[in-house]
Amino acid sequence: RLGLPQKLVNAVRENVRKGDVVFSDPLTAYELGAFAPVYVNSAPTSHVANTKANRPTARVKDALRFFRDAGRLSVPRRYGARWVLVDRQRAGNVRLGLPRAYVGSRYVLYRLP
Repeated sequence: RLGLPQKLVNAVRENVRKGDVVFSDPLTAYELGAFAPVYVNSAPTSHVANTKANRPTARVKDALRFFRDAGRLSVPRRYGARWVLVDRQRAGNVRLGLPRAYVGSRYVLYRLP
């Protein structure tokens, strides 16, 4: 599998402002950063400099905890996220009571008010 679906990328480019934070699982966030001018909450630790400011391991743990605990919104808010991108294959069928900007067979992009 290469990249993200074009419809998802288009939805992010149309709805998410340049520089907004999108919260997702580490792999999906990493892929999204290649396609859109956004900040992401985490990436695989092997792709991030291990500095105190970056905290790559803590960021990955926070992302995994968010999806495991079925979406406690305090976690993405702590990162300044305005969006949550759910990959149903990686994160499970997490459903958030938030407005949706994109829904596909695998991905859902939520707006975090």
